Amino acid sequence: MSISLPPSITAGVTFSHVFTLTAYPAQDWVLKLLLRGPQVINLQAEPQNNQHHLLISASTSKDWQPGHYQYWLRVYRGVEIHELDAGRIKVQANADQLTNAYDARSHEEIVLDNINAVLEDTATIRQKRYRINNRELDRLPIEELLKLKSKYEWLVEQKRRVKKHGTSLHLRSIKWRFQ
Repeated sequence: MSISLPPSITAGVTFSHVFTLTAYPAQDWVLKLLLRGPQVINLQAEPQNNQHHLLISASTSKDWQPGHYQYWLRVYRGVEIHELDAGRIKVQANADQLTNAYDARSHEEIVLDNINAVLEDTATIRQKRYRINNRELDRLPIEELLKLKSKYEWLVEQKRRVKKHGTSLHLRSIKWRFQ
């Protein structure tokens, strides 16, 4: 059985995924993807030989609300229902519908920028009032700000590695040669 969903789907972009479910062939079973989050989304795969083809057109997803969703991947045959997978997936915003200014930074990048602005004494009122663990940045001692800066630099770098290499530093293989 091949069950895997990407961590995110982009609204307004065609999404296509083929599921090979040997225990649940497409001629006998209906595969549905249920999303619950900022809105309710129900999707049904089309049979393609023995596989289930989940095709979401750009026009279908163009108005989806961005955000985090809980998903359930289920197969149906009459009154019989089996849950194959469940988890979380993020719906990314439809770029065609972004009309206002858009901040593409991750949460970690925003926090790091705010910390740096406070340390450099160039912070806006909003940056100074930014809270971590319910404490405003401008009220934290320099030592604690420096520790937070190191932590968030590491987190930002980890996200960049994942985007670039598809894995974090912890999951990379290290090759050794002994002589």
